[in-house]
Amino acid sequence: MELDFSPNINCFHGVNGAGKTNILDAIYFLGNGRSYFTRSDQNNIPFNLDDARWELDYEQGDTQHRHQAQLHREGGKSIWRNGALIKRLSDFIHHLPMVMITPSDIGLITGSSEERRRLMDRCISLLDPVYLRSIQDYNKALLRRNEQLKQFAERRYVDDVLLDTLDQQLAQSVSIISAGRSQFMVDFGADVRNIYSELSNDAEEVEVGYDTEVDPDRFVEQLKNQRQADLRAQRTTQGLHRDDLSLELDGMDARKFASQGQVKSLTIAMNLAIYRMLNRELQRAPILLLDDVFEKIDDHRSSKLMELIAGSGYGQIFITDTSLERMTDRLQHVKTDKKFFNIERRKPVSQEAIGN
Repeated sequence: MELDFSPNINCFHGVNGAGKTNILDAIYFLGNGRSYFTRSDQNNIPFNLDDARWELDYEQGDTQHRHQAQLHREGGKSIWRNGALIKRLSDFIHHLPMVMITPSDIGLITGSSEERRRLMDRCISLLDPVYLRSIQDYNKALLRRNEQLKQFAERRYVDDVLLDTLDQQLAQSVSIISAGRSQFMVDFGADVRNIYSELSNDAEEVEVGYDTEVDPDRFVEQLKNQRQADLRAQRTTQGLHRDDLSLELDGMDARKFASQGQVKSLTIAMNLAIYRMLNRELQRAPILLLDDVFEKIDDHRSSKLMELIAGSGYGQIFITDTSLERMTDRLQHVKTDKKFFNIERRKPVSQEAIGN
């Protein structure tokens, strides 16, 4: 399949299972080096094939760029930028920033703290390569410490000197990560409030906070104080891997008391807040990918969403929906250029299916 996109709004319509989401995920993969929907690269390979390959050509200013990705059934992936093989994703992900919004994103509100941390880390990592490397180092050190705690439980023997060393390794990245997350919250909280207010017509007031148990200046001491609890649990029970975002609507915990409509609005507001932050900090509009959002939110919210993204400050947009009629209705007041693609199950998009 080969597609030529509008620089403004691109709309994919077709029945469920036709492959609309696959197109958005391929675009996302070529900007981030991984799928938005699955942690296993092999899940992105069609069942009847041994490998998969995508290419993306784009312009930034007057410069042409090409990203390529190839996955192999037996494992492994290769990513190229302008013909050069990428050795570290940290050298790749900041070139073509993207924000994806999907129905499954309600897990940002209703799901575990891991999803909210991942949202923070993804945004900060795009803006700060040092932060990305610190997160990677922290996670590796955390894995080593947890593995050792399990071994101590199995052998019924504890080496406190080794644990002291592992504590120091875990603590090395804490200051950078804590500072990055605290700074992130300053702008993120304000953006979420403003966007949610627009989506909901000021129905409720939203507040976003950062919950952490970690004191960067005392983290080694904190780990030592928790050592017996960690040995019993066979895992590290305190650290940045337990940080969370607090979400309140009119002073009530949104994770417990928000209605379905409020959850959807807050989910969209959080993702668009990430978009605005990236746009502001990078001085260029990220790509916005909207998967099946019209089917999951009511007419009022979808109309407000279109008003927001059709305004100034938003760049190239990709939208999927099962209904062409619903999509054209939601976009009828959007005056910018639009291109529609009819996606048919297991068939490439024909030129006749593409219209403006």
